[in-house]
Amino acid sequence: MTGGSKIGRAISNANILHEWRVSVSMNLNKLRQTIYGAYLYPYLIADKHLATGTNIFEREWDAVIVLDACRVDALMEVRHEYAFLEEVDTRWSVGSTSKEWIINTFKEEYRNEIAETALVTGNGWAEKVLMNTPEWGRWTALNGSFWEEHAIASYVERDLVSSSDFATFLPTWSNEFSEAGNRAPRAEYVTDAAITTARENRPDRLIVHYMQPHEPYYSTVPADEPLPESNRAPLETLRNGGDKEAVWHEYIENLRYVLDNVQTLLTNIDAEKVIITADHGELFGEMGVYGHVAALPHPKLRKVPWVETQATDEDTHSPDVDIDEVYSPETGVEDRLRNLGYL
Repeated sequence: MTGGSKIGRAISNANILHEWRVSVSMNLNKLRQTIYGAYLYPYLIADKHLATGTNIFEREWDAVIVLDACRVDALMEVRHEYAFLEEVDTRWSVGSTSKEWIINTFKEEYRNEIAETALVTGNGWAEKVLMNTPEWGRWTALNGSFWEEHAIASYVERDLVSSSDFATFLPTWSNEFSEAGNRAPRAEYVTDAAITTARENRPDRLIVHYMQPHEPYYSTVPADEPLPESNRAPLETLRNGGDKEAVWHEYIENLRYVLDNVQTLLTNIDAEKVIITADHGELFGEMGVYGHVAALPHPKLRKVPWVETQATDEDTHSPDVDIDEVYSPETGVEDRLRNLGYL
């Protein structure tokens, strides 16, 4: 056998081995999806009737600030740095993902309260669920599986309000950030939109949903610069063997970044009672999970911070935002959620 023949056979064998590994990986993923779907839908159906967790509309407040994917232990780690975090309590969330939190929060039974509420949100699921017909069979971990078209999905359906039922419904997105490839609205943009909404519309209630500390991690990257992969998809980096301590550090820095904006918000709106909480937490390898998945009652996901404080408009900040230009539907909510790894 010539040297060329040996090299050719080695390459052929390597290709066969690669194809076999890909095939095994795909089959394992299908098996995981089959098992997870068999668990997910009965859980969501049961939770529809049991209504576990604390719905924010069951409590009294003037403003709610939602920190996306904020763990209790993370907020405890930095609470002494912020006067408004004097006492951090906890509640059980109504979901372990944003979509789950939204479908279990903005329900028809709270229509009257929602009619008095302005929602300023940086989370694309609010658009996906409340501005469109919700896709009850579409869950991130089941993307591309037979479960998406399965009849059982119809039993998950809830009676929800729509975006038009809010006093103000303002999804925040900016083409500026989209063009930098940074995938989610920065906290400054959400803060400015919330302050402007509060001052101009004077809603009875205000919900401000920040995307941070959820990935991507913006804290060390200027707004007009593309994010490095370790900031863009840190949990994927961790899943592939990255340094957990380094990823956690960036997560905490991203939390500080959004809390600095919360501090600005609290001194530029009027609200006698403010709740600071999270839609869900985040897993950094617990149970082999990185990030968050629906219907997983892990305490690091479902137990969320609950802080009560107040806000007074001291007029220390002038928002640099035009409300009429805040929402840019041409950026495409599907593309944004896909870029974040959800679709």
